[in-house]
Amino acid sequence: IMVGQTGRVEESGGGDEGPAGAKADAAAGAGGEAGAGAEAGDGSDAGWRSRQASPASLGQRNTQSLCVYVDDVDVHCERARAAGAQIIREPRTTDYGEKYWTDRTYGAEDPEGHLWWFMQRLRTAGE
Repeated sequence: IMVGQTGRVEESGGGDEGPAGAKADAAAGAGGEAGAGAEAGDGSDAGWRSRQASPASLGQRNTQSLCVYVDDVDVHCERARAAGAQIIREPRTTDYGEKYWTDRTYGAEDPEGHLWWFMQRLRTAGE
């Protein structure tokens, strides 16, 4: 699953193919013309994709996590759960003090093992 441009959790087309087209690019990189000569860091799509790996392919090691602001953490959490995400931290509210802000957050792991952190700003500094 992934978060679409609208912030909704969407199915990615799944399996080991990752982002749309990655399976085709991987095949091209294994001898096809599109991937010929592409190396990591060369700016090409094949070079970029050669540096990507799913946590599932790395023994569930995670190399990064992503924080995304959403309009309603509780609704988003339930949609993510229904779409197959494992909720690793249930929604909770944290007040960082009068000089700072208050957020409602939850953490999720998608079926590929990527960690996601979703936040809803409830109060900004000085409010």
